Amino acid sequence: MSPFIPVDEAEIVSLFLETLIYGLFIALWTISVVLIFRRGEDGRAQRRLLPIGFLMIAGATSHILVDVVRLVQAFVTVPQAGGAIAYYHNVKNPLHITKTALYVSQTLLGDGILIWRCYIVWQKRLRVLLPLVAFWIATACCGYAISISFAVAAPGTTVFSTALNWVTSFGSLTAAINIICTSAIAYRIWSTGTLSQWQGSTSLWPIFVVVIETGMLYTAAILAFLITYLAGSNGQYIALDMMAQIVGVSFCLIVLQTQLQVYSRTEPMSTIKFVNGSARIVSTGMTDSWTKNATKGATQQTQTRVPAGEA
Repeated sequence: MSPFIPVDEAEIVSLFLETLIYGLFIALWTISVVLIFRRGEDGRAQRRLLPIGFLMIAGATSHILVDVVRLVQAFVTVPQAGGAIAYYHNVKNPLHITKTALYVSQTLLGDGILIWRCYIVWQKRLRVLLPLVAFWIATACCGYAISISFAVAAPGTTVFSTALNWVTSFGSLTAAINIICTSAIAYRIWSTGTLSQWQGSTSLWPIFVVVIETGMLYTAAILAFLITYLAGSNGQYIALDMMAQIVGVSFCLIVLQTQLQVYSRTEPMSTIKFVNGSARIVSTGMTDSWTKNATKGATQQTQTRVPAGEA
């Protein structure tokens, strides 16, 4: 099967595009951190997101550094028969295995955050959490099995033959988690009121849109990877390296949208609770920064339906 693009060219293009998205990731996260700290005491709850964000930064930075080292070794410091093409086709290369493990870890972190958000939005229901956790565990097993398969691969095997089933399963599972969680979160927001009434009047519409957009962004990336991989194209390296950074960008987009919506309003933030299909205010704390902002708009539309005795 034709690879469509030589592997050495694919790696150069992938590093260039990965660097661009990495720069976007850093910029978005820097803006998010500044906005969180500018809120002073009001931003204290949102600061719980900081360790997650910096962990993603560490993973994304490590991934791109490994790619840079591999590029230097392939073209400069480690000459071998077959040149850069032979270097990149060596799946047993320790840096290739490390890069794969870093990507898997970054994906699992992003999927875990998405599952937690879905769990919070659905009022911490175990029937929502447990199936998603099962999917997440299966994704982790398939992901790290890919690295193990590369480590024990026979000489001369390629990335397309070494771990075909594991790669396909991993990509399908992480795509399923993303689609299910995004759909569940969007439906939960939608079901709290009439979306057409929210548009232009509350902060709920922008949150709804950014949830859908980030879900579509990652889903498109993972589908591009699966299609190119199953087609035997070296273009899969480009999609794969971009996804390592897109995970962080998706996280930042939701955090940033939340902070911008906070600054666009004057009323205080409140925690809401879903009760019998509607939402009502129960406290002034924050459990999850973007979730509370999203559901605040729904509260404004539905709290009038709550009997006075329940408020």
